[in-house]
Amino acid sequence: MKAILPLLLCCMISFAVKATVHVVDNNPNNTTAYTTIQDAIDAASDNDTIYIQPSSTLYDNPTLTKPLVIIGAGRNPNKQNHNTSRMFNLTFGTGSSGSSIMGLVITNIVNGETTDTDNITITHCRIKMNLTIWGDNYYVANNIISQQFNTSIAAINIQNSGGSYSNIIIENNIIASWISSLQGSSNVLRNNLFVNNTWSINVFSNGSNSLSNNIIVENNIFYGSSPEYCTGCTFNNNITFQTNQDILPYSGSTGENNLVWFEVGFINSPVPGTTVLNNIYTDRDFHLDTDAPGLTGGTDGNEIGLFGNSTPFSMVGEPPIPVVREFILENSSIPIDGTLQIQVSSSAPQ
Repeated sequence: MKAILPLLLCCMISFAVKATVHVVDNNPNNTTAYTTIQDAIDAASDNDTIYIQPSSTLYDNPTLTKPLVIIGAGRNPNKQNHNTSRMFNLTFGTGSSGSSIMGLVITNIVNGETTDTDNITITHCRIKMNLTIWGDNYYVANNIISQQFNTSIAAINIQNSGGSYSNIIIENNIIASWISSLQGSSNVLRNNLFVNNTWSINVFSNGSNSLSNNIIVENNIFYGSSPEYCTGCTFNNNITFQTNQDILPYSGSTGENNLVWFEVGFINSPVPGTTVLNNIYTDRDFHLDTDAPGLTGGTDGNEIGLFGNSTPFSMVGEPPIPVVREFILENSSIPIDGTLQIQVSSSAPQ
């Protein structure tokens, strides 16, 4: 009977992504083929999908060696099993260009090679410390990245020692530390919420080896986290509140239609400080209040901040596949040739 749920997951995910699905489960007494993510990666073919069951136990620290789709349960899944799919490190290795990860809770995402890893998609994840980008064409959306306490490293670190990277799109994320060395062309920060932490009050690191430049910066909210030190950047339709650089654009940058808040504009959030993300799933609502400037102030005419744009932020953070909300076995034992009765409740992601 324990094989029924993985079978249902495989059917639902296969329908959604049209690929071979490998299920990983490190829960006790599981009946899947894999208990470690690395074993599933090694067995998979290019462009296969690996679904990681939610668990109360950390998974192994895998290295991707081929283009794969890795799917977890979401940052804060709204279903019967509230566990998440957690690991400490996920490494993009040689051959992993073209991979996509979603719905995972990870401490660090790193690159294990000195060669570029390109064409990476990272969505609906909780990245507790650091995301390292080492290549072109990254799409990073609908994540919570870094934390407000006890981290002295960049939330997003661009490893561009061999040159600058292009077409890095970072949108609709909560980012709680700084971005280091984002340089190149066609790089965009859009509809993010930037909050400060105990180590940094700046979005763009001002160290001599970690400058950012030439970025399109639009529809973001800088909430106590200052947008200083971005050289040659274009600031359009952003909001600042209690930062060291409320007036945009500043010297060396361009832009228009930026706003300054003079009081909290969210439905429910404290003033800027290191408690903004406390109890984020229960006590915070980062939608703009009904009378807040910026409700229709985005470059696309939509809300500035997390809930504007075509990919609005989800507090639940479930990946874009059908979600099994509840799974009930209606008979505790089955005679030979008997009928297993189950009740499954599923819906679209939230």
